[in-house]
Amino acid sequence: MQTDMHTPVDTRQQAELITENEHNCEEVAGDGRYEKPSPLLMPTGTASLDARYFIADEADSFTTAHNLLQDVKAAASLPNLNTVIRLLQSAASSWPPAKSGRSKCLHHLATALLIRFILAPDGNDVQNAVSLRGAALGRVSQNAFEQTLEWMFRDSHTDTAAADIGESMATAALILEGFFPTSETSKLDSALLCYQEALRTLNGGLEQWMVFWELSEALIIKFYLTGNEAHVDEAITHLRYVQQSKFNRTIGLCAALVTANSKFRPPEHLKEAADLYLEIYEKDNEAEKLVEIVGLPLGQELPLDAGIEEAEVDLVSDQDSNLDATIEICQVAESLLSWGNRQRAVTLEYLGNLLETRFEQSKDPKDIRDAIQLYREALDLCVFPHPNHSMLLYHLAHALDTRYELNGDMDDINEAIKLQRRSLELRPSPHPNRIESLVHLGIEMCRLYERRGDTTHSEEAIRLLREALELCPSPPRRATILSTLAVALRRRYIRRGNPNDIDEAIRLQREALKLRESPNLRRDSSLLNNLAGAIQTRYQNHTQRVSKDINEAIQLYREAVELCGSESSNLESQSMFLNSLAGAIHERYEHEPDRNDIDEAINLHRDSLKLRPLPHPLRSTSLHNLAEAIHTRFKRMGDSTDIYEVIQLHEDALALRSSPHPERSTSLSGLADVIETLLRHKKDSSGIYKVIALRKEAIAYASTPPLTRFSESLNWARISDEYGHESRLDAHHSCINLLPQLAAFDLDLKSRRQILTRTSITSVASDSAACAISLGKHDVAVEFLEASRSIFWAQALQLRAPLEHLEKVDRSLADELREISRELEQGSFRDTSYNTDSISQQHIMSIEAVGVRCRHLQEKWAETVEAVRNMRGFEDFLRPKGIASLKQAAQSGPVVILFAAHSTASALIVTASDDVQYVPLPRTNRPAVARYAEIIQQFSKHSRVNLNTFIEKRAVENESDSTSWFDVRSRLVGRRENSKMVNFDEFLNTLLGILWTDVVEPVFHFLKIQKSAQPSRLWWCPTGPFAFLPIHAAGKYDQDPTDFASQYVISSYTPTLTTLLNTPTHTTASFKMTVAIQPEAPGCSPLPGTKVELDKITRHVPTTWLTALHRPTGKQVLRQLAKSSVAHFACHGVQDASEPLHSGLMLSDGRLKVLEIMKEDDRDTDSRKRGMSLAFLSACEAATGDSATPDEVMHLAASLMFAGFHSVVATMWTIQDLDGPKVADGFYEHLFKQCAANFTPPILPELKKSAEALHLAVDKLRREPGMSLQRWVPFVHYGL
Repeated sequence: MQTDMHTPVDTRQQAELITENEHNCEEVAGDGRYEKPSPLLMPTGTASLDARYFIADEADSFTTAHNLLQDVKAAASLPNLNTVIRLLQSAASSWPPAKSGRSKCLHHLATALLIRFILAPDGNDVQNAVSLRGAALGRVSQNAFEQTLEWMFRDSHTDTAAADIGESMATAALILEGFFPTSETSKLDSALLCYQEALRTLNGGLEQWMVFWELSEALIIKFYLTGNEAHVDEAITHLRYVQQSKFNRTIGLCAALVTANSKFRPPEHLKEAADLYLEIYEKDNEAEKLVEIVGLPLGQELPLDAGIEEAEVDLVSDQDSNLDATIEICQVAESLLSWGNRQRAVTLEYLGNLLETRFEQSKDPKDIRDAIQLYREALDLCVFPHPNHSMLLYHLAHALDTRYELNGDMDDINEAIKLQRRSLELRPSPHPNRIESLVHLGIEMCRLYERRGDTTHSEEAIRLLREALELCPSPPRRATILSTLAVALRRRYIRRGNPNDIDEAIRLQREALKLRESPNLRRDSSLLNNLAGAIQTRYQNHTQRVSKDINEAIQLYREAVELCGSESSNLESQSMFLNSLAGAIHERYEHEPDRNDIDEAINLHRDSLKLRPLPHPLRSTSLHNLAEAIHTRFKRMGDSTDIYEVIQLHEDALALRSSPHPERSTSLSGLADVIETLLRHKKDSSGIYKVIALRKEAIAYASTPPLTRFSESLNWARISDEYGHESRLDAHHSCINLLPQLAAFDLDLKSRRQILTRTSITSVASDSAACAISLGKHDVAVEFLEASRSIFWAQALQLRAPLEHLEKVDRSLADELREISRELEQGSFRDTSYNTDSISQQHIMSIEAVGVRCRHLQEKWAETVEAVRNMRGFEDFLRPKGIASLKQAAQSGPVVILFAAHSTASALIVTASDDVQYVPLPRTNRPAVARYAEIIQQFSKHSRVNLNTFIEKRAVENESDSTSWFDVRSRLVGRRENSKMVNFDEFLNTLLGILWTDVVEPVFHFLKIQKSAQPSRLWWCPTGPFAFLPIHAAGKYDQDPTDFASQYVISSYTPTLTTLLNTPTHTTASFKMTVAIQPEAPGCSPLPGTKVELDKITRHVPTTWLTALHRPTGKQVLRQLAKSSVAHFACHGVQDASEPLHSGLMLSDGRLKVLEIMKEDDRDTDSRKRGMSLAFLSACEAATGDSATPDEVMHLAASLMFAGFHSVVATMWTIQDLDGPKVADGFYEHLFKQCAANFTPPILPELKKSAEALHLAVDKLRREPGMSLQRWVPFVHYGL
């Protein structure tokens, strides 16, 4: 189900949160431009007009012309013009009245002022230009003009020396002559033609005076470029029309009348300009009196946005009539105030704010449209560096954002972002309004993220909001920022699944709500809704749902609904809160069925839908959620009338979510779900094609996040398997291909692991293999198992892939890939866990910046790998290996892949020469194997277990799996119902017998393997819960004669086939062995046997090869690893169940973690050349995996193989202190018996015989009198 992620609030008092619509968008200008969609561009036969600028209808012609004119203006330098004016003011003030040349100076100054009026409208510039033209032409008395001149230049410096006067004027004239660059002529000509086209096609969609106004500006600029006075005459004609329609634009006609200064101009133009200015002045006075009525300051800019808010509160006082009256007065004043009047911009801004306020109450689109137009005009009047420029950018962006919420037009949100960015640039810290720009730009980036799904937008939004929070340590604004940031984090969690995000979101929402709590005030309904949403999201996605979470969410939603009330002004909030409450109650029903809940949820959804009539932008959300709730009721109750209403509701929602709507995939999925339910209900499979088509469309949809795509792929695979659809292999391919995206490097290690623990992900390997086997495609089954397991290690190993072959062809590309991989690997090891209560937002921002960097690096890495694949001979570079390559892993013996699906288990046997062979294992299945693995883990913690009691408890805790638990009990303890305590050995004896008959014996029988005094090698590749079972020790030990695996083969394990493909090489000069012993680790029981173990080793290993580390630190061990061909560890080992990557070896300075071993990287030479070959972990739990992610093989043995060792001896559970030295003694005796360190060249041990050495050493231990299974079984061999 979907939830509303934003709350309607006063847009200037609280930052609104996030909507859910998404469209494709184009880049737009952020300087007050109008933007329209570009596909309407139509070339014409007009040779002088660039075809890309010609538009089909008048509105878009005007838009194009407007933007071209803005480009021309932007090419002119206002600071240069201000310099010209200062120079000419100084010259005019200092020029003796009787001296020749003064009139030319005055004309130049008038021209400069008139040009500035075009760029930065100010009526005073036009007034001064009229006076200057009159004086220059001798039509103003000298005394009157001197007084005017003195007032006009009262603030300018007049100390220019007489000798400098001519130079100042010459400099100014030179700048003026080329002020508008001739390079802009083509744009200007295109603009003129577009304006004319707009006039030609005018059909009422655009006010004619607006076109004439801008056309006149373009004509006057054309005059300045060409000197052709005909352009001025045409402009005057157009401006006379404008004056008739909009008197407050008369100032433009005044300016045009005095623009040209030739003696051939009609003399009446100057008088007309002066008369018009007097009339404008009278109208301005009248307007300013109206402005006084509404309390606006005269002659100054509004100080801050907060001031406007206060004025609105005073004016409105919750009475619409007061607001309407104020707007009407301001509109009259606006119609009278002349273009260029300094009070006009203030009035426009204020009126825009009032219209926005009314829009929030009425939702009348005209109000927000008019507000946007007013802000645009005010922005034109207050160009940079006007002090109010940044505030107007902010207001215009805010209004565009508000309209975007109304209609979802991507042009609006794109322009809003451009404007907010510019506003933010003009508000560097510690600008008092920087916080507002940060918050609103953050909100807009959130909206863009929801529309496009681009994580860069989400990351920027969160960064902006964190900075705002850092700058705002105290109420009241802090609560708003906290809640907005929390919603952004919640949204990111929904798409990316990082648990840190949802935990922080809940904490921030609680803090925000607490800041707004007061004994005298009601709680804020928006904050209640947002907190409830965060808690509900955690409940929805947590592997172990906590009832108190969903109950708290429902309680908070109910309070929000109650506080909202039923006032018409709160209809938007009502619909949102009702939808949220309904969704939470529906969610609770899914896991704790109560008929009252689902009925209430449906009724609430219906109420919400009534408040969202067409064309409400969230109507599709209510349709979808109502459909989901009724669908749930149908699945429980079976009322056929429900199912057809659900289909209709989903189809209605889908019709409102045409591409590129961001939630279209949700509706596609919902419709697929209900059609699937219907075909099962009717037992009619004809709808399967429709269901799969909908699933595939949802997966392919551009804005669908990876987790959703994966879920839809699973649904596709499930139903195609169930109905035997021909696309089922493609469905499983889709699931597998998405796995690396789910655990991408922009997540930290902990988050990547947690993603991989999801139940839906852990079953992909077995389910996909079972599908391939059902089709007789055993090779494909192996490929599926290889590609869908050890995702964590496979990603890491790709970053360390040898590049020698690439270097020979393209060294620079190899170097680039190596450097990207190195940096990406370093970033991927980061730990982003932190205590959000005690860390600053600045610190969190720095942590998240690393994640952003990792995402960029991953994109760059993927691009570089693709570049390599485009080279001849590298087409399969770093692609998942096909069966031909994988079979090479079985060069030294067969590899038996064990996997279990829900109802069956199987073995796939890979050999180097034959096809993959399939061996069914019908006596077991995945639930049984999982139960055995869980019981083994219980025994590893307790020496004796009451199996009956334990199994009955687990059956009660997992009611849905109770049958499998009782089946396992019947096999382990028979029909005995007594509460007999069972020790580990008793359990092992039974379990190993079961594994022999159910798993190992069928495989040996198929391979025709017989008992042998010199058994051959065989590798077990266990998947899923098989990874926790001692397959190598399977056998019948309580019968005579005995029958067990080690009588037939020398067993080794491998996490994957790929692990066996890297063959080590050694040099005689580099062979070294390191032994690290830790008899007394902090916090651990003493291990006196480690000293004995070292003594045993020194008897067999030449001292010239041996380095012994007594009580080493982690750093000392890590330094030795890369130098060692053999590394032996005699110490405690610990498996951390909650954080497997924190498992490790206990040394003198604490735990050497798996994570630290993984980080070790010497890329100067890869592990094959360094000689790292064998590691012996005589430590507890060194090969104990993570039960949550069995296919990821996260234990000490695997980490050493990742570090570069090709063979590892380890233990599955705790061993006795006296057994380590015994096994080590027999192991190294066999391995080094034919070595000679002093020979030239020295005779090295055959490390590839390490499995044979362990086989013999363990067999020797097993044969000791009274030896228990528990003591010898845990020793295992991994790798080559």
